[in-house]
Amino acid sequence: MRIAVGLFGFMCGLIVIGLVGRYGFKSTDIEADAWIMAFLFGAVAAGGLFGHGVAVRLWRHSKVAALCMGFVSIAALMLNLSNSLGAIAGRSDQATMERVSTNRAIRAAEAELQRLTELRDALPPFVQTDAAAVEAAQLAAEAAANMRKAECADGKPSQRGRNCRDREADERAANDRLAQTTAAKAATDRALSLEARAQEQRNKLTALGPIVTVDVQGTAIAKLFRLPDNEASFLATAQQFGLAAVVELIILMCVVSWEVLAPEATPRVVRRTKDSEEQPQAAVVAEPSAPTRLTPPRPQLVSTSTEPPAGPVHAIMAAVLEPMKGARVELGLGYVRYTAECKAQNKKPVDPDVYAEAVAKFCAVTGIKAKIEGDKLYLMNVQLNEPASQIAEG
Repeated sequence: MRIAVGLFGFMCGLIVIGLVGRYGFKSTDIEADAWIMAFLFGAVAAGGLFGHGVAVRLWRHSKVAALCMGFVSIAALMLNLSNSLGAIAGRSDQATMERVSTNRAIRAAEAELQRLTELRDALPPFVQTDAAAVEAAQLAAEAAANMRKAECADGKPSQRGRNCRDREADERAANDRLAQTTAAKAATDRALSLEARAQEQRNKLTALGPIVTVDVQGTAIAKLFRLPDNEASFLATAQQFGLAAVVELIILMCVVSWEVLAPEATPRVVRRTKDSEEQPQAAVVAEPSAPTRLTPPRPQLVSTSTEPPAGPVHAIMAAVLEPMKGARVELGLGYVRYTAECKAQNKKPVDPDVYAEAVAKFCAVTGIKAKIEGDKLYLMNVQLNEPASQIAEG
């Protein structure tokens, strides 16, 4: 469990540091400054995410240093939270700008289509006419003009025929028809041009698709809580802030859990020289876990000898110690009691150095905490029970 939690927190932390570092790198256009900003942002992120685990580790050695480290880590975490928010929000800028550009193109196409439609509707009524009709009207007008010239002697009064007036009327009528046909052709061309341009806008609208929501998350949250659409931007920012905060808190708790779940080290015995104090001591690397049952180990076979056998340290200490929260037993006092019990059992006590090493192993097996104060070592949360002789007398 500890390894899984630690790996999860470590990997997530690296991803967040990379995200924030990239945000710092893109905050400037100068390459040298970009790398400096990436380093600064990444260092703040690393301190804010992993500094709390260091504070937990320091607590075992110096509470003042742990508190100082904790305050610095909290400050780094708050600063990194704003950087993470900017990095998350910045990654959506490109998509937002694309949506805005698409919506602007759609609205422009719709406005142009509406303008072209209004121009088409504003055209006066006309008969759709093509170039062939105009050419035919042109030929008819030219023929009427030729007939008028022939009948009217090209304007000489003495040579005017009786049908000159009719030919002049025919010419006027042909010219009127030509003018009408030309106007109809112009209106037709105008209508066709407007229709072609309108069709281009329709095709563009088909390619662009419908208008999209610019802020999808904010709009969805606004609809969920029945809030106006103008609150979408604020809600999206709040959601991104919550995302960054929760992710960083998860990483922080994983790092702290890694330190809290660390296995306790067993006591390490320090051999004492003849010139040192007579009282045996043991130096402890780290305190073991909470005390468990004081179960004596299996008895060991000893060889037959004329001398009394050595008193088993594990069995005697398991018999004379009993759990008591807040109590403690000094190692030298425990040796005195061990010697007394060996005498009562007609056994030979071991040397103090051997006793200290055996007690260290005994504490590791039973989970009794050992603590050094000054030049003495104490067994924590245990006490010596009354000797069997006193219980019998009582």
